[in-house]
Amino acid sequence: MEHDRLMEWLRGDESAVRFIEDVAYVTQVWDDLIDGDKPVTPEQINGAFERLFISVPRSSFYRAYFAEVQPLIEQMIVDWHTANTLERGSEQDRMASWMLRDSLTAVVIRAAILVGGYAWGLECAPEIRRFVHDEPFDDYLGGLSHG
Repeated sequence: MEHDRLMEWLRGDESAVRFIEDVAYVTQVWDDLIDGDKPVTPEQINGAFERLFISVPRSSFYRAYFAEVQPLIEQMIVDWHTANTLERGSEQDRMASWMLRDSLTAVVIRAAILVGGYAWGLECAPEIRRFVHDEPFDDYLGGLSHG
């Protein structure tokens, strides 16, 4: 996630931006560990756990909006597990997998709504989705060890 884009979408709310950056970092390290497609250093693993257990729980944005963002994080994790299963299936399953892998987008859009209101979130949503979901489907298919 690009810091400057997050600052724009999240109206300069440093706590919201840091929260999204932390969640994005943790989920990327987790994905890299499971996929085994990129080396993950001990420093990256330590950084992910420190963000997960220290930075995220201390986030004033996360604490203020826990009831709204936590269900989306839980859904994001379910979607990621589902995507990992579907990517081993048919082409239609792999298309669904490709879409589900970017469920962090819903958390970013919800954060935009929380800091800027519904109209702001609605305005930002297409740009956020385009930005986060930027991998062409053919590139995704080419990167699958199963497909």
